Amino acid sequence: MELPGRVRPRRRGVQPVRDRRLPDDHLRPPQRDLRGHPAWEPLRCAAERRRPRAPAGPDGPVIETPEIEEGWVAHDLAAEFPELRILHTAVEARSGRSPEAVRRRLRNLADRYTGGKAVTLRQQPVPWAYRVFFRQVGIDPDERRTPPEEIALERMRAGGFPSRNLLDDAILIATVETSVPLVAFDDEKLEGPLGLRLSEPGERLGGDGRPLSSRQVVIADAERSVGVLFADLAEGRGVHPRTRRIRIASIQVKGVPDVSVEEALWIIAEVLQGDAGEGAAPAGNAP
Repeated sequence: MELPGRVRPRRRGVQPVRDRRLPDDHLRPPQRDLRGHPAWEPLRCAAERRRPRAPAGPDGPVIETPEIEEGWVAHDLAAEFPELRILHTAVEARSGRSPEAVRRRLRNLADRYTGGKAVTLRQQPVPWAYRVFFRQVGIDPDERRTPPEEIALERMRAGGFPSRNLLDDAILIATVETSVPLVAFDDEKLEGPLGLRLSEPGERLGGDGRPLSSRQVVIADAERSVGVLFADLAEGRGVHPRTRRIRIASIQVKGVPDVSVEEALWIIAEVLQGDAGEGAAPAGNAP
């Protein structure tokens, strides 16, 4: 791991992971017939222990505590980054216009997010851990900022956290509260459990999308890559107006405690479930 104040040689943009301890043979993309193998079964992590449900009442629906699953990490990638993990949960919810309660929460967060806090954010343990990991996988965090740093910069530029939609607002709230990056997929567009692996020579994102650089870290299901880590998603795998079940994933790296990753997933699930019925079209009438 890098030491504060000590700069390692930089690589430009998103580049393949250096071999270092990685084996010479290339990882084969998981195929459909592997989904029944025990190695591909998602592991229930400690966060699956349920927190108490929010009681039903006239002010809102019952909030189900999400079941958090730990995805797979390919063996060669795990050998290089033993503490790299992907955790995910599914939420029955839709995006749409955020209700006033969520917009008010954004305003309160913006009021607490002072310029001084934004400037010193990268020195805090969790944001610093993601900066270190960015450099390890060939991303310069001073050129392409980590998600928590990008949010801090946007707060300074815009003077607040403007509401965009329920899903984006929920991701922003969870990231501000925990500094943990999150990504969302349409759960019905995924095949099998999510995991992390290296891309292969000649592979295309999503199977038929843009070409991937060899040995990029990608998020994948049992059939194909569905996103580049901390970058873009495969076409058709993201959340859209007709999505009714959202799969939220978080990435844990060395130096990030379990509680931060689990809390990020809890927060986003609570925001989505608590407001899913407001501002969304009835089932079957999505635009």
